[in-house]
Amino acid sequence: MSPRPNGAYATVVPTFEFFGLTVAFRRFFAAAVAENRGLFAVYLQSALQVLREFTVRVQCLVASSWRRGPKALTACQLQVLEADVVELAPLMRIAAAGLAGWICLSRDLDERGVVQREEALSKVIYELCGSLRALERVMSLRGFVDLSHSTACALSGAQEEARHSLYQLLLSFEHCGLEQVVMPPLYKRMLDAVTA
Repeated sequence: MSPRPNGAYATVVPTFEFFGLTVAFRRFFAAAVAENRGLFAVYLQSALQVLREFTVRVQCLVASSWRRGPKALTACQLQVLEADVVELAPLMRIAAAGLAGWICLSRDLDERGVVQREEALSKVIYELCGSLRALERVMSLRGFVDLSHSTACALSGAQEEARHSLYQLLLSFEHCGLEQVVMPPLYKRMLDAVTA
């Protein structure tokens, strides 16, 4: 906040460039300020967007294996898809770990119910399951799609973080609201596999 001449405070939107997400961050921050939402709501919304974008990029790698013959991707096109995944993987890992940590801490420390009001637990579990599903699919295609070493490492690290964050959430909320989270049958089976 910075003071205006009349003594009121104006909200200053931080400026940063990280993986081309400046515009998205500004949009989320401006919407949150306009709706009088808090920091967690903005963080949740932007981190979920990172998880979704990463999932889409991984799904693009999966879809590249379906193309054969003249419609098959060239090596250059596949490298662009891989570079997109490798570029966003560190941010995906930070978003997953940060959200899981914040939500787990909120169980005991959030007296105002900010995290619960945002339905963060179900949203984050859902997005992590989606990311984990896409990562499992692309890892199963390793013989069909020739992935570079850096892509394989990025995918492996992202898969490990998604699984760890899910496990952390499931363990923390096992008897504290997890039963209220509604998931599709496929995701329920994935959650059972994570805790097994």
